[in-house]
Amino acid sequence: MQVKKRLRWRPLIFLRNMAILSVLFLILATTALSSEKPAQNEEFTVVRPGDTLWNIAVKHNPDCDPRVTVNQICKLNGLASKNLQPGMLLQLP
Repeated sequence: MQVKKRLRWRPLIFLRNMAILSVLFLILATTALSSEKPAQNEEFTVVRPGDTLWNIAVKHNPDCDPRVTVNQICKLNGLASKNLQPGMLLQLP
């Protein structure tokens, strides 16, 4: 008789344990995700009429070779061509 009572509660105990584990997993996952810090050194610029990648590169990093900076801007922003449209938001290296 004792064995039957224990067997009857086994599925409920299993479900309770799974619920507890699920809650703990969610707490740990959200804590890990919220502790990731976004990069704080990101700089952006909005393209104005008449702007070129070369001009933006020289303004942003005057001490560096503009060709290197232009290539970095293209890679960061996934630019296939060097044509810019006014209003574009560009991430700067």
